[in-house]
Amino acid sequence: MGVRTVRLDEEAEQALAYIVHTTGLSVSGALQQGLLALREQLAQPARRTPYDIYAPLDLGPGGYAIAPSTETRRGVREAAAQRAPRGVPLGLPPFIARGVGLGAELASAAVTCVGQSPALLVEPSLHVE
Repeated sequence: MGVRTVRLDEEAEQALAYIVHTTGLSVSGALQQGLLALREQLAQPARRTPYDIYAPLDLGPGGYAIAPSTETRRGVREAAAQRAPRGVPLGLPPFIARGVGLGAELASAAVTCVGQSPALLVEPSLHVE
């Protein structure tokens, strides 16, 4: 068994005193357990952080994004302007209700540039001309 002389700074000395007081271990026992715990930790495979994984990837300037995610309102306005220039109506047909009754009713509406008509809930008391 080897004998070592170790210098500890104030913070390490306080930590060692706390560990000895709390666990009831001797100074040698606390240091031995600390060394064994560090050895186990080093034997574990290194854990990669998400940054370590994505840092080497070149994701480019943003693909199909019109605007950065911090400026979504501007991006939506630009996308809408590209699809329907200002002053040009979208030309949606009026809603046709499937029934009359209390509460919201299911209605269908044709939307341009979309493969299927979405299901919409329309309040019967709403009058659209």
